[in-house]
Amino acid sequence: GSDTVFFFSREGEFLKKLFDIYCVCLHTKYDLPIINSKYLYVSRQATYGATLKNLPEETFEKLFESYPDMSIRVFLNNLGFSGEQIKAVASFSSVSLDENIQNIKDSYEFSALMKSNGFKELYSKVILEKKKFLNKYLSQEGFFDASKAVVVDIGWKGSIQDNIFLAVDARIDIEGYYYGLLNNAQITKCNNKYGLMFSEYPCQSRNYKIWSFDYNFFERLLSASHPSTCGYEVRDDKVVPVFNEFGIEQKNYQLILPIQDNIVKIFEKIVKKYFEIPIFSSDMEIFSASNYVDTTCKISSSNMKLQTELLYGQKENFGYQKSASSVIKSKATFGYLFKGNISAIKKLKSPIFLSRVLNTRRLYFLSSYVYRSQVRKLKKDIN
Repeated sequence: GSDTVFFFSREGEFLKKLFDIYCVCLHTKYDLPIINSKYLYVSRQATYGATLKNLPEETFEKLFESYPDMSIRVFLNNLGFSGEQIKAVASFSSVSLDENIQNIKDSYEFSALMKSNGFKELYSKVILEKKKFLNKYLSQEGFFDASKAVVVDIGWKGSIQDNIFLAVDARIDIEGYYYGLLNNAQITKCNNKYGLMFSEYPCQSRNYKIWSFDYNFFERLLSASHPSTCGYEVRDDKVVPVFNEFGIEQKNYQLILPIQDNIVKIFEKIVKKYFEIPIFSSDMEIFSASNYVDTTCKISSSNMKLQTELLYGQKENFGYQKSASSVIKSKATFGYLFKGNISAIKKLKSPIFLSRVLNTRRLYFLSSYVYRSQVRKLKKDIN
């Protein structure tokens, strides 16, 4: 086993802070050894390219399954191509880089790209470099120092853990601990995962609907002090992360920082004062779940506006690579729904997605009504 816990960026930054406070409390109160924690600069974008096979064996099915429509530029960004490398692709390929392509995997543009000898050579170079640099970075940070690596992140599928497991050729067991796991999380004996607050695997955990309510908000709540990692480079014989532009995400961090600071103060009080309470007892969980609903569904115009601002400031750096608000708006336009898009219609039945749509349109009154109705339903489900 490992005596080090690895926290994945970026949500892991704040989780590590809380974990370290907890470990110090354990040490102070019971003289237990402090568990070593390390912060890894990783992301789906930084790790995905390291998992790819050689062409034509690679089908990119994992990417296209979740993100079927994208431009060639966005596709190359997801693979980890740099700006200069994308320019090189444009120089020896006639396909449009920026036109959004419906069902890209079956498109003429994608087929033409795959047949380009220049692209094939560059692709081989990129994925080899991605795998080499990621492995060097992990080795440098002590990831392979034990037979099993323990990792922590927010959730929901554990995609980064999966990418790392593939990129290191499964030569080390990985055990992941997450706030929550959804049913499509891939779990194996050597690449195991646990959802601490909620899990759909192998079946829904107790009070699943409560603890998973608005789980996406936790990504915004755990905004980090630095941009997302897009890859790695060697500097002074050391592998260091390369970051995307911070941009709109920096505003999110400034918005959420006072709330994070307050959480730290409250958390310190809880672990010092109530450390010996059996927090996983049935009565305590019912009490906690009820309070969680009240807190998560707290309704006020300032709260609705905060959520809207955070949505505008949250950028997906993998997949469609857009802000969360623009994705929500595009999935809920009348034109999109009129075309009979089943997934969009189903999403609108979700109270969270519906409230997000209303918030992006500043319809806070209607959004608060959706929240209130959901509070009543959730409280009935507490057991």
